[in-house]
Amino acid sequence: MFRRIFESRISDMSASRGVYGIIEIMNKISVLSLISFDHALLLEGIARYIDAVDEVILGLAADRMTWVGRAFEVPDSFFADLKAIDKNNKVRIVEEQFFQKSDDLIQNLTRSRNIVSNHAREDAWLITLDPDETIVNFDELVDFLRTFTGNNIAIFGKQVTMLKRDGEKTFVVENDDWSKDDICLATKKRGGYTVNRYTGEPIAFAPVYLINNSWARSTEDLSIKIGHSYYYVEQGFDVFLDKLNSSNYQQYKDFNPMGGSSWEAISLIEGDIGQYVNIKLDALRKGQAWAATSLYARANLFESKVAGRDASITELKVQHKNEIEKMRSEYEAKLASNVRTYKELKMQLDAELLANKARRER
Repeated sequence: MFRRIFESRISDMSASRGVYGIIEIMNKISVLSLISFDHALLLEGIARYIDAVDEVILGLAADRMTWVGRAFEVPDSFFADLKAIDKNNKVRIVEEQFFQKSDDLIQNLTRSRNIVSNHAREDAWLITLDPDETIVNFDELVDFLRTFTGNNIAIFGKQVTMLKRDGEKTFVVENDDWSKDDICLATKKRGGYTVNRYTGEPIAFAPVYLINNSWARSTEDLSIKIGHSYYYVEQGFDVFLDKLNSSNYQQYKDFNPMGGSSWEAISLIEGDIGQYVNIKLDALRKGQAWAATSLYARANLFESKVAGRDASITELKVQHKNEIEKMRSEYEAKLASNVRTYKELKMQLDAELLANKARRER
């Protein structure tokens, strides 16, 4: 009976305050990003999430060079607009030398992320976002991280990569293999990125979807992005995008412009891309629901409410001790089933990077 009442109260309160609104907020949230040629998109992104986080740390290359060694400029208007958005002084800019000549240019991106992450506050979860990326259920992710007590673990979600818009039609990367759409969203590890966003920590999956707007841009914006993206210039990706249409998209299978076969196919979405992503998010929630953390949160909440209260409540706690332990066990079992080692990811990434390097050398 107590459990029914307890869960009912959780449900009633979560409707207005979020699943974890009734639990003491402890963890802070930092968003990390890099200022580059996509500075206009960066402003749009910051405006969407700045109220939900505690700080935003932006890396700005002192020599104004992208991680692949392309020069860029940031207009003075960017900083004025940023100041207007940052009403509570949450934004900090880290200006350092990021670019270094290297045979493996991804090291520059990784190095940039590490430098920026080392400036984050110690008690915060770090969410890494590129300017052209949007987390669909960002507030839900923040609620999750606020009360998530796990350490030495990376939180992963899924992503949809957009390739091209043609009127009401959108072409996106489609993968049946769930591992090919994984993306590292959050970590507490400073200076710990090893390959792009990957940290080497065990992975816990959360039902979070990120839209990577990537190549689905206007002709002018696409030209700028192509010009700053070494890999895609070398592979003629601009030609591929120009030719991609509703008559030929199905012929592209098992490919990736950086080498390898990490993109299984292309899907054509007609109408609202948001509806398409929300359908995928709902499906993800069924398989990787917040239930695992919810169970753990309920156990913690129950304990915090009865601690130090009168004898009758203490007796009730003892009575329901087995129930608490059961909830914890279910949480740990769900978490363990959604964890895979970094070694598996690293092997996949290494294979793709080697394939790309071999292609460049040919």
